[in-house]
Amino acid sequence: MHNGNSDYLKYSLHQAPISNPSSDVYLIGDESNNMYPGINHMVIKDHFSEAAEFEKIYKHFSTNTRGFELFCFQRWFVLLEIMKVRNLDLVFFSDSDLMVYGDLNKVHANLGMENIAFCIPDRQTKFRWTASGHSSFWTQKGLEEFCVFTMEMYAGDGLQKLEAKWDWQQEHNLSGGVCDMTLLYLFYESYPDRVVNLLEERNGSAFDLSVNVSENLRSDEYKMKGKFKSFSWKGNQPYAHKTENDEAVAFNTIHFQERAKLLMHRFYRGSDLKYSKGVSEFKRFSLTTARKLKAKLSS
Repeated sequence: MHNGNSDYLKYSLHQAPISNPSSDVYLIGDESNNMYPGINHMVIKDHFSEAAEFEKIYKHFSTNTRGFELFCFQRWFVLLEIMKVRNLDLVFFSDSDLMVYGDLNKVHANLGMENIAFCIPDRQTKFRWTASGHSSFWTQKGLEEFCVFTMEMYAGDGLQKLEAKWDWQQEHNLSGGVCDMTLLYLFYESYPDRVVNLLEERNGSAFDLSVNVSENLRSDEYKMKGKFKSFSWKGNQPYAHKTENDEAVAFNTIHFQERAKLLMHRFYRGSDLKYSKGVSEFKRFSLTTARKLKAKLSS
């Protein structure tokens, strides 16, 4: 799901059918990104009625902008509405800065899940309360249960729990606050038997929390190379390596958060897009050089 036509979007969209050629790929976006052959395009605003209902009860508890955090919630209501319209019983949802390398049909078959699967790190310090849907499997029933849970938290007594987290963050002068990742964690905490954790290694593979950190299921779990997770390759399959013993684990996805988006073209496994990759590399070089010069001048 993506507004606009960011440079990195093309790599995410082209990578998905390389690793999953028998699956339909959907981009839920806007008019500006309705331009990719072979991709099923749907417009966010055409499926916004349930998302609009959530906005009526939403309370903003974050240092991030209201619009940003609100839409992070609303996207799940948009996805649910689309699943109903298209009669989709099961989907894999990915953020637009995610590259998919695993065969998701095989992965899902090995999960043994009925409702939901997303990413939940073990480290849950006081009020961290974080889980991520950037890589997630949803049944229509499971997503509806999560959306109902979210509505009830904001409209009922659960709001006090969210306010407590926000009060604690303000007291300790911490950025962030309550977001959809908070509600994903609280849903998992309330219904642990309904949720499969994609960060857990299964059959020699796992999903990436973020390429920017060594943390995955556990803190300092995988080796880093500079500022990013370190990967080796066998064909089109990336492998991360355990910090403690260098064990290779196939990664079904890599999540290129924040500035790591500038690297997505390097991890694209298709033989096309050569011109685009050259342009992206030039942009990466220019932005990186500009940041270094700025840092040097300000020091």
